[in-house]
Amino acid sequence: MTRPNTRPTAARFSRLAVLLLGLSLTPLVTGQVRQSPLPEMSDPSAAVLTPQVEREMGVALMRQLRAQGLLHDDQLITSYIESLGHRLAANSGLGSSAITFFVVRDSAINAFAAPGGMIGIHTGLILASQSESELAGVMAHELAHVSQRHMARTYEIAGRMQIANAVALLAAILLGQVDGDLGQAAMAATIGGSAQTQINFIRANEEEADRIGIQILAESGLDPFGMPNFFGRLQRNQRLYSDALPEFLRTHPVTISRISSATDRASQMPPASPRDESTFLLTRLRLEALEGTPNDQQIDRFEMRINRGEDMARYALALAQLQRGANHEALATLAPLIEKEPDRPEYIAVQAEALAASGDLDGAITQYRDALLIYPGHLALTTSYADLLLSLGQPAEVQKMLLAEVTAGRHNRTYYRLLNDAGVALGDEVGARRARAEVLLIDGHLAEAAEELRKALRASDGYDSARISARLREIEKHLAAIARARARAEDN
Repeated sequence: MTRPNTRPTAARFSRLAVLLLGLSLTPLVTGQVRQSPLPEMSDPSAAVLTPQVEREMGVALMRQLRAQGLLHDDQLITSYIESLGHRLAANSGLGSSAITFFVVRDSAINAFAAPGGMIGIHTGLILASQSESELAGVMAHELAHVSQRHMARTYEIAGRMQIANAVALLAAILLGQVDGDLGQAAMAATIGGSAQTQINFIRANEEEADRIGIQILAESGLDPFGMPNFFGRLQRNQRLYSDALPEFLRTHPVTISRISSATDRASQMPPASPRDESTFLLTRLRLEALEGTPNDQQIDRFEMRINRGEDMARYALALAQLQRGANHEALATLAPLIEKEPDRPEYIAVQAEALAASGDLDGAITQYRDALLIYPGHLALTTSYADLLLSLGQPAEVQKMLLAEVTAGRHNRTYYRLLNDAGVALGDEVGARRARAEVLLIDGHLAEAAEELRKALRASDGYDSARISARLREIEKHLAAIARARARAEDN
């Protein structure tokens, strides 16, 4: 099912600013909830914005975006962005585990670095990029903001302010990355007479992020000219945008001087070797199909591209046909691509879905099973297969498969959601509540997660009691730290 294009509005992000004011008390939760203990809360009265506080803010932002339906949940698209992002992060000095990449359902051409290593990529940016290196160039730029801790440095230059005011400043900067006018107004209101100093500092941050981002691109084996090429095309097309200037240009002003500096920097890097860009192209095609309206006009556009020799457009056409319920047509459209690359996971995913929708359930199951032998742990194939098995009344198989994934260290919110569904179907109260607790933890709802684990502990026959109790103690320890931090904040 497609969802309409959604732009975050000023009202939504005004509510986000209010949310961020209390973020010094927000719990820290990572996606890999079983692999590391919950950390201690940082002192909310500290004069320096610590990495822990930054992470807490980022988690709250993710929770807000998810609640408003702005996080893109397509596993193939998000997995591609995560894979590309982690390739870049590995050459940033941070390491991929320190960064969370996510896709924002927003047609604006933009990306942003939020506190705590959270990097959001708008769907509009993916569609506007003409090569993987262009997309990676913007991602590397935002990654450089994180590696240089520009959020914390912005706070430090503002002086020793109360933590609530410091968080308001960071909220203003984040707002600026989404709505330039609103962000500048919020920033001016927060830091008053030092606004020009702050703006100058942010400009310096942008230039530093360009330099470091190009270095990250080159060291990741991507074309370092991807960044200046993208900037240049946006700058040349400014006159075409009229009042609808892309958000990237509002929040990352691109000048001739900046493009020239980025080009000079890129020319100093070793030339990149040619790369297979098919995964990037298929991701963009998938996004075009899923974000567009599956009507006759969309079908006609994809067919025209195929007739012009763009054979990969068959993938988008098959997706559009599948969304309209034309399952057999989708299989026929996809067949030439499958013949060329029978093991390509993107094609297998669409083929298996079309087989299931057309009633060939055995064929779909065989496709998933065979594909997972080639790509064990593949997120999109695993979750789609689990969904199919649940619909066929095989929750025990789903539980077995996904518990193996979690045990192997492949933690994912969708896995836990499906484990909860499987546990409910099996009447496994303990398993369902434990899985639901992990979903709540990932979403940042610690109190609710603790309550789920208490209920699981009461229902347990003793087999998993020790593990449940250990997990519950972690959460309760963190909740107590939050309460102490809240008490200190009230005293101040």
